[in-house]
Amino acid sequence: MNYYDVLGVSKNASAEDIKKAYKKLVIKWHPDRWVNGTDEEKKIAEEKIKEINEANSVLSDPEKRQNYDMFGTAESMPNGGGFDPFEGFNMGPFGFRMGKTVEKGTDIFAEVTVTMAESYSGIGKKEVKVRKPKPCSHCNGTGSDDGIRHNCPQCGGSGKYTRTTRNANGFSQFTMDCPYCHGTGVVNTKPCHKCGGTGIEYDDETITIQVPAGIFNNAEVCMQGMGNAPRSGNGINGDLYIRFNVLDEPNFRRDRNNIVTELELTLLEAWDGCKKKIPFIDGSKISVEVPKGSREGNTVTVSGKGFKDPNNPFRTGDLIVVIRYKVPEKITKEQRKLIEEFYKLEK
Repeated sequence: MNYYDVLGVSKNASAEDIKKAYKKLVIKWHPDRWVNGTDEEKKIAEEKIKEINEANSVLSDPEKRQNYDMFGTAESMPNGGGFDPFEGFNMGPFGFRMGKTVEKGTDIFAEVTVTMAESYSGIGKKEVKVRKPKPCSHCNGTGSDDGIRHNCPQCGGSGKYTRTTRNANGFSQFTMDCPYCHGTGVVNTKPCHKCGGTGIEYDDETITIQVPAGIFNNAEVCMQGMGNAPRSGNGINGDLYIRFNVLDEPNFRRDRNNIVTELELTLLEAWDGCKKKIPFIDGSKISVEVPKGSREGNTVTVSGKGFKDPNNPFRTGDLIVVIRYKVPEKITKEQRKLIEEFYKLEK
């Protein structure tokens, strides 16, 4: 399996390109999106997500990616021949390894559907189902098909590597994390057939979130530390990314932070001006004062009745009411006569 092909990126892809590709594929193949699919489709989605997570766990880790590019696997390296496993690593002036990264768990991506009214008020709460990892029931989380953790042949299970160097004063020794097993002391010689060597299975977990006031359609919110724990158990949790799908309303549309609606008036109401109470997105009624001589397409603005700016809670949009003429389909003889007299007066 070529990890770059799995994520659909080139070998020269940046860390940001890999992150974007991973997020896109997780959204596409997440099992939650295939709950109504056939058994075959569900199985394909499950296998795809395993491949995607495995590829991301390697390519998003600088050390694992370097090993993969050099040796074709994140955990393997040549033996013997005086090979120095730390060759090419950034060493400090005293031989200490520099820039060691903190392991981070994988991110989780979920989608939430809300109404425009819920987006407007920001008082609603939504339950989000996410898939969280647990130790594989077949291999007990070891990742090995036989359920046994195998000691690393390079460090003997210590997770440490001792490097000896010659200098002007003789020899110096430095102890580092073993690059073959990444300091874990164990290797996986035969991956578990059920979890693919990851050591994990997934269970659904329900998380309750607050709908942010003014949230836009397709906006994404990051909940730091709500993602998966790191594989080794040491480090920081990944993040949970929530994408909001805001449903359209029949009589309202959003224009930036403004809410736009239409108001039908008779010709007399438009020409002479009037006051109207119209239904609003939150279920209330709003009073609109239509000025005299309003024409088709003119607008009336009700200040401060739009969406809260998600980036500035002290800024709020407006309600924009578009005037539409309500022309009767049929008129009586008396009405026609009055209209004709009106036009005579206009001349």
